[in-house]
Amino acid sequence: MILDIDKDICLRSVEVSDALDVFGAIDSQRDYLGRWLPFVEFTKEVSDTEKYIESIVNAPLEKLDFVFVIHLFSEFVGLIGLKDTDCANKKTEIGYWLKEEFQGKGVITKSVNKLCEFAFRELEINRIQIKCAVGNIPSKNVPKRLGFVFEGIEREGELLSGGIYTDLEVYSKLKSEFNELINKKQRSMKDNSKISIRFFDDREVRAVWDEVNSKWWFSVLDIVAVLTDQDDYNKTRNYWKYLKTKLKKENSEVVSDTTQFKIIAPDGKRRLSDMLDY
Repeated sequence: MILDIDKDICLRSVEVSDALDVFGAIDSQRDYLGRWLPFVEFTKEVSDTEKYIESIVNAPLEKLDFVFVIHLFSEFVGLIGLKDTDCANKKTEIGYWLKEEFQGKGVITKSVNKLCEFAFRELEINRIQIKCAVGNIPSKNVPKRLGFVFEGIEREGELLSGGIYTDLEVYSKLKSEFNELINKKQRSMKDNSKISIRFFDDREVRAVWDEVNSKWWFSVLDIVAVLTDQDDYNKTRNYWKYLKTKLKKENSEVVSDTTQFKIIAPDGKRRLSDMLDY
């Protein structure tokens, strides 16, 4: 199974053939990953990873948890999946990890959001939770960014390497909350009253209000036009296409931080356009 997120990121169901990539990432980043992931200490050979993946793909249907490799530009960068799924009560938990060099690019946030969509819509899950060690700031920022509700602390909920217990922060999202966020975003995109024209050095910069995240998004094309002092719309658009491709190859956060909204184009029609929140 493949879940496409955007042109650069996709999730694919894990296979035994992925064992070398998964183990290679763990083995080369033991200090980084092992700080918060207890299984790193016990993953000593490729065969350990193979056994783990085999336990997933060979699980009986009633105990099947969906686990995916994360690919960025067709390269393996991490794992994400459901765990401890309770079909009777329609609830599950999401776990994830990412190689260090790909942190801070929005990969996990987008992957978690896609997996939530899959779980709520395709699996008819009603509740998803995420647990993060209290000290793992990057990990717990993901549910916060996606509008999960903080429920409290699970005291000494996980035993880390070295025999150290850590408290876990528990976050959850309900299917009704997920649907409401989607509806709000759709209403926000359709609401002309949420479109604004800003000016920088007497140059027009189009902006759209994002009701879901309570912030303004600004047209990348307009920002590029200001910075390059370019009045020709087509030249600005072509330059951004070139720059966007170049930044993608460099794994720049600028590209991963963009989103798309419909705004009024120079021809007077509403068209999807790349936007940044700063």
